[in-house]
Amino acid sequence: MISVSVITVCFNSENSIEATIRSVLSQDYNNIEYIIIDGMSSDLTMKIIHEYRANIGIVVSERDRGIYDAINKGITLASGDYIVLLNSNDVFYSTSTISNIVDFHQHNDCPISVADVLIKDTKGQLVRYYSAEFWKSFHLRLGFMPPHQAVVIRKDIFNSYGVYSLDYKIAADYEYLVRLLLRNRLVYKYSPEVRTIMSSGGVSSQGFSSYKEISREIIDILGYRNIFLVAIVYFRILPKLLSSKFYKLKLRVKS
Repeated sequence: MISVSVITVCFNSENSIEATIRSVLSQDYNNIEYIIIDGMSSDLTMKIIHEYRANIGIVVSERDRGIYDAINKGITLASGDYIVLLNSNDVFYSTSTISNIVDFHQHNDCPISVADVLIKDTKGQLVRYYSAEFWKSFHLRLGFMPPHQAVVIRKDIFNSYGVYSLDYKIAADYEYLVRLLLRNRLVYKYSPEVRTIMSSGGVSSQGFSSYKEISREIIDILGYRNIFLVAIVYFRILPKLLSSKFYKLKLRVKS
């Protein structure tokens, strides 16, 4: 039976961690290893985690070098066949999300899969349907990536190609997909499903200053020096906005 390691990294997440934990524990798939990596929270996060400790496989609470360092710790500890990341302010779309992931990978011989996510605002209202339906690997060259919260990677891929780079504060997930899909030409497949409901306001979506920083990191990852290519990366927000409008109808239908 395929095993799945779900990794949640958190820091001072007392307002959201319980919903995330309950989302994992309510999954109808039985072979789940749940790992929580906490960055030495100073609020009630660890108290809430300990209330569910009997149903959580591994809990680590210690200082780290940021979110990607915490994720890497979880990956190193994971023993599952597949790695699923679930941020501390996100939840799975349904109780059958992990079952659907396992079923998809069993019927599609691929080490990586991408899917869709829903994004909600601070009031809990769904505001965007973020889809990977038309995304292709070459889009990485333009600065576009699929929703990382819906990317599932087989564990042996991390063993072979390493973990997330700590050289990037915001775009390490982008760099990792560039490493796998462009530089090493690994195969991925798209699963037509929503996997996660995520909250807006994460580290990579905190306003214009964050947008500029992630753009700079993407340009560094791609090694672009040509002004035209640099401009493409900086103005990638325009087709993203158009895509968001396109999927509003899909959002209304599915929600």
